[in-house]
Amino acid sequence: MSTLPVSDKGTYLYYEDTGPLERPYTTYILVHGTAVHGAIFHRLLPFAQSKKLRLVLVNRRDYPGSSPITDEELAPITPPNATNDTQAAFVRSRGVEIAEFLARFIREKDVPPVQHVDGRTIGGLALIGWSSANGTLAGMFGNLDAVRTEARETVGPYLRNYIHFDGPRWALGFPHLEPFSRPFANPDLTDDDRMVVFGEWVSAYYQHPFLSRASYARVPSDLTSDIPANPPPDKVATFARMSQEEKDGVLSRYALFHSEMRVRAIDPAVFKRNMLRAFFGDDGALMAWRDTRVQFLQCSESLWETMSVMWEVESEYQRRRQAGDRKGRSMEFHLMRDANHIPMWDQPERLLNKFIELVDGTNT
Repeated sequence: MSTLPVSDKGTYLYYEDTGPLERPYTTYILVHGTAVHGAIFHRLLPFAQSKKLRLVLVNRRDYPGSSPITDEELAPITPPNATNDTQAAFVRSRGVEIAEFLARFIREKDVPPVQHVDGRTIGGLALIGWSSANGTLAGMFGNLDAVRTEARETVGPYLRNYIHFDGPRWALGFPHLEPFSRPFANPDLTDDDRMVVFGEWVSAYYQHPFLSRASYARVPSDLTSDIPANPPPDKVATFARMSQEEKDGVLSRYALFHSEMRVRAIDPAVFKRNMLRAFFGDDGALMAWRDTRVQFLQCSESLWETMSVMWEVESEYQRRRQAGDRKGRSMEFHLMRDANHIPMWDQPERLLNKFIELVDGTNT
């Protein structure tokens, strides 16, 4: 089992690695979301070698193979002990762990540097955060001053791209969007029921009204929370099509109920501050890694929770640029059509080609 230490306290992160290739090649680091760990990306792996990619799947703390999050670590984010400062420290620490993982992986695992070959940029790293992983990654980018100088300077020259892949509103601190609901939060559900509802909610193929409009205003009426009643076979919710063995292989009930529900309850202001610091340089944030391209990739038939976040960030980005505020990072915004929240399972090669298009700036 492959792990790397990420602190001086003995904590470590588990990872799977397709391994070095004949140089030159680029390494993609993929970080999973809530309740679903790195095994959800397994269907990408068979395509890696032919596309000259090294794929590394990282499990965050509390997920299989990685250090658990202790009850002592969770206490400061749990009422009545929680304060804005203790919650911010928790999220910041999780972000620093990812930075330490990147630095150690670069130093110890034979990662080719960025280079230019035949007019193409190749080598280095692309960091891809799926779903709620982006709360952790914004916590990293927004608190680079908390990362050890050696680690920060190791990662900087290698980190070509950060892809914010289909992340939810709450992980960047945006308020709840009315009139939509999060059905898994229903207090009347048992934990078993909650797992079923969560899986269907996050993996349905939503037929949002904006998909059939030539132009749209990016308002709630452009979205739907209705799960299609009788979808075609290829658009049945992903988790509803999985066998129990397949679901057991990618889900972590333990992490969801031990730590993730408490992380989800952190004050939105904590996540919002990290987002503003990470992307826009607010609050005196250290804007290291300036050469890293920040790219949002949203899936057009994903749930309202994720579709709306790209609209929010892009609107803020355009507002600031038009006002002449350029202290933030350069950002791009992309839509992957005919895809739900889990294309790595349903359309793995197509998704990997999309990542290549973003990282290399080419059509595949």
